Amino acid sequence: CCGIDNLAVFLSRARKFAHPQLVPFLHLTPEYIPSLKKDNKVMYSSFKQWWEQNGRKPAPPPAIEFDGKDQWDWEWMKVVMPADRVPEGWEVFTQAALLYRLHEYEGAR
Repeated sequence: CCGIDNLAVFLSRARKFAHPQLVPFLHLTPEYIPSLKKDNKVMYSSFKQWWEQNGRKPAPPPAIEFDGKDQWDWEWMKVVMPADRVPEGWEVFTQAALLYRLHEYEGAR
């Protein structure tokens, strides 16, 4: 749920490289678009209008990919750390930090 909203907001704020990724990213899971948070629906509508006016171009490489189930892949978001250097609980910590930064305090807990 929230991960799609959070990445969409990130893409909207990372102007230089991510704006062309936003609409194609959301179109990977069109069934989720009606479930976007209210503010993000407005953001999506604005970006969709811009995208349509600019020729509906596909996402530039490297494009975000979705396996149709639950696995997302985007080369730019990969952080490579050897397995022996990743502390236990790192994924939970980073998700909590991102949620806190977005003022989603309940989810950050």
